[in-house]
Amino acid sequence: MCSFFFTDKKVNNLDYTNHFMKFRGPDKTNVIEVNGQTFVHNLLSVTGDFVEQPFVDHDDEIVCVYNGQIYNYKEFGDYKSDGECLIPLYKKHGNKFVKKLDGEFAIVLVDYKDKKFIISTDPFATKPLWFSIGDQLGVASYESALKSLKLLTPIKLDANTTRIYNLEKRELLKSYATFEFDLNQHKTDFSDWIIAFQDSIRKRTGSLREKLFIGLSSPTFARFEMREFFKI
Repeated sequence: MCSFFFTDKKVNNLDYTNHFMKFRGPDKTNVIEVNGQTFVHNLLSVTGDFVEQPFVDHDDEIVCVYNGQIYNYKEFGDYKSDGECLIPLYKKHGNKFVKKLDGEFAIVLVDYKDKKFIISTDPFATKPLWFSIGDQLGVASYESALKSLKLLTPIKLDANTTRIYNLEKRELLKSYATFEFDLNQHKTDFSDWIIAFQDSIRKRTGSLREKLFIGLSSPTFARFEMREFFKI
C-alpha cells in the first residue's frame, strides 16, 4: 500500500488532509509543488530500492504519482523500482500507456506541456482512486483527503477505467477501458486456471524485499504443501 493526493487548491493543513492516508504509507511522506499544484505521496516500500515519489520529468514537465505494484516493469528497462517505468512508458506510448501494464494500480499523471492529466485504475480497482473536478481539482487515494479540502463532491473512479482531461478547462477528452476482457468461454477444465493462479503468485512475490506471509482460513488447505503447489 501507498497513498497520494494531487490538488490545485492551497493545502493549509497538510497533517489534517493527509491524516488517514499516511497510514497507508508510513515509510516516507514526500511533498512537492509544481506550477502552484501540490503533489503528496506516502510511501510503503516492500519491493526494490527505497524510491520516493512523485516521479518528475523536468525536461518534458511531467509529474506522476501512483499506488500499487507493476509486475512487468522489468520488461520496460533497468529500473530500480516499478513505478519508475511509468513516465517513460507514457512518453513512448502516449495516452494508452497503461495498457502496457500488468499490475495493481491507481495512477495520476500530469503533462504540463500538453496541458492534460490522466487518471487510471487497474482492471479490478484494487487500489482506490477518488477525484473531484470543478473550479478546483483534486485526486486522492481516499475520499477523506478531498473532503478535507472542501472540494466538489468526490467520485470514486470505476474499476478498469482510464480518463484523460484537459488540465486548464477540466474537460474530459477521452475515456477508455484500461484492459479489454475476452468474456467468451474457451476452456473446458481448470488446468489453465491452476497455471494462471500459480503464475499470479509468482509475479506478485518475485520482487518482494520483505518476508512473505500467506494467511489461510481452511485447515485442510493449510496443511497443503504450499511450496510444492506454487513452485516457489
